[in-house]
Formats: sequence, C-alpha cells, structure tokens
Amino acid sequence: MRIAIVEDNAAQAAELVRMTEACAPFACEIGEEDVYSDADAFLAARRSYDLALIDCLLPGKSGVDPVRRIRKSGDVFSADARSVRAIGGCDLLVVVGSSLVVYPAAGLVRYCPNDAKFVIINYDPTPYDDAADLVIHEDISKVFEAL
Repeated sequence: MRIAIVEDNAAQAAELVRMTEACAPFACEIGEEDVYSDADAFLAARRSYDLALIDCLLPGKSGVDPVRRIRKSGDVFSADARSVRAIGGCDLLVVVGSSLVVYPAAGLVRYCPNDAKFVIINYDPTPYDDAADLVIHEDISKVFEAL
C-alpha cells in the first residue's frame, strides 16, 4: 500500500511514518518523497496513493481543501474505491486513532469481511467497539511502544 503523509510539523510527520510502518511493516510504503509539508506540494506531485493522511490544520489552508479538490478531480487517487477493495479482502482490519464517527472513514468499517478480525486502538470509545474482536482504549503511542 502506498501512503502519503501531508503534515507541516516534521516531528509529527516522522511519528506518523513510524506508527504507520509499525502497523503494517510489510504492507505499506512511505518514502521521503511521500511526505509533504503542505497540501499544494502533495497535489502538485500527482503521484498515485492508496491512502493519504492529511493534517486538517495546515498553515494557510485547511487540510479539507485538498481532499475536496481530489474528490472533484479524481485524478490523484480514488481513495474510496481502493479502500473498499482493500478492506473487503482483508483478514485483519486495525483501526488506529479514529473515533469512527467522521465519514468517509467511518463508513469503510462496514466493508470488513465477517470472517476477518477487527481491532480498534483508540483512546476513547467508538460506536464500533461492540463489533470489534479486540478493543484497546489507551494512548496510541503507548500501545505502539509496547509492540
């Protein structure tokens, strides 16, 4: 899975890379060229990604703006379709640091196959806790340090 990270804070971007690679060390690729400090650079790169983690509080521009542009153009990646395919074929779905109340991400959980294991790691409870095979309500950084 090719992942882009759009984050203006270098330390936070590095932590996102570390946490993402710790979750799926053999399933994801994040190179230096996949980490962007602003949304315009991300959009200008015109690379194809399976997933983009975009800071919503980017300086001078909301992180929501590039998402809207991507959805309108469809030429950077089709996150929804790729995500549905990936989740629909998974053996294990691990949701990390999401309240699972914001869409479209919250809606993707329903595509997890019934026979797949479903894990939620989030500090606060989510609406999907009862459906999960394992729920960890703990600070994410503590969970990953323990792995």
